Amino acid sequence: MVRLAEGGVPQHVGVRGRPAVVILAAADYARLASAAVSPSSACLFANSPFARLDNFDDVLVGECAPVRDVLDFEPEHRGF
Repeated sequence: MVRLAEGGVPQHVGVRGRPAVVILAAADYARLASAAVSPSSACLFANSPFARLDNFDDVLVGECAPVRDVLDFEPEHRGF
């Protein structure tokens, strides 16, 4: 089983007829584990070109679409 996994063939192991674990070669695991570790969204945004713009919020405010007034909604009184 270990030799097959080392040879690049993942080995599926079950417990009581249900899939439980997969045995991988160490090199495959290292490749997959490093791909799973990615920067957070906050880190991506902090390093984006937009993070370095001056007055970025002011630019966004100028591009906002107009907003309609909200109509007052009063349900009809049905006298139940």
